[in-house]
Amino acid sequence: MIMKYSIFILLLMIICPLIEPMDWPLSYALLTDNFGKNKGGIPVLGMSFAAEGVITAADAGDLLFVHKESHKASRLPSPLGTWFAVDQGNGMVGIYSRLADEDIQALPHRIEQGTALASTGRTGFSEQEGFHFSLYDRKERQWVNPVKFAPLLPDSRLPVIQQVQLRNSDGESFVITPRQRIAQGRWTICVTVADFVDNNEHALAPHSIALLFNGRELSRLNLETIVTHKGILMMECSGLVPAENVYSPVPGFELGTVQLTRGQTSLEIAARDSKGNSRNALFELLVE
Repeated sequence: MIMKYSIFILLLMIICPLIEPMDWPLSYALLTDNFGKNKGGIPVLGMSFAAEGVITAADAGDLLFVHKESHKASRLPSPLGTWFAVDQGNGMVGIYSRLADEDIQALPHRIEQGTALASTGRTGFSEQEGFHFSLYDRKERQWVNPVKFAPLLPDSRLPVIQQVQLRNSDGESFVITPRQRIAQGRWTICVTVADFVDNNEHALAPHSIALLFNGRELSRLNLETIVTHKGILMMECSGLVPAENVYSPVPGFELGTVQLTRGQTSLEIAARDSKGNSRNALFELLVE
């Protein structure tokens, strides 16, 4: 029986060779914005890094498209600046952007993993020298969090639940404390959560945030994919919802609306990062 099982595994390895994991385009770059982060009321669709140097191919593939900012026909600025796209197979496209113009025209059609590609730059909507990397799944029509395929960054720090804010139908809002008196009615829950990786003080987005009332989960925001549907970005928050319903103008996330009636109730926020580090915050509410 053991011999048959070993032969089966060997055949699988021959027929379906192991897939190499994706690399980061620059291993020593500093992550400044990550997938799903609230950036002025809209989600970040990739990973932004601050660095100076030459980026390499995160994965093998065929060159799809190249755009140089210096050759743009329109006077309108492009958020991507100088960029190129690589078809990585199975519908997945890697997009490298905000690069320097030089050497970009010399890219080969077939790109191998680890090949030196271009220099970091300050093109597009760059705030500093660096680059932006994103993944788009053309089959599923969705942006994908690169941490699903690339090595996880060193991270021993727990997410930080900075504040929980309630807003009523009149637009009035306030930050709640662990023990809070509140009027009955319908309230929208907005939370501000930041995650930090080791040796990096840039506030990042967590991997997921859950909202619980009296121990029962009412909603969960997952920041693994962001779907594009008829030109609208859609988030997975206990079902697909428009991103504009989740991303608050403040750097927070709207997790849903609840109807509070008189009595004691508990509200809990559970945040988790991509490495599995998690933090919970419990609020006891006296609804009057």
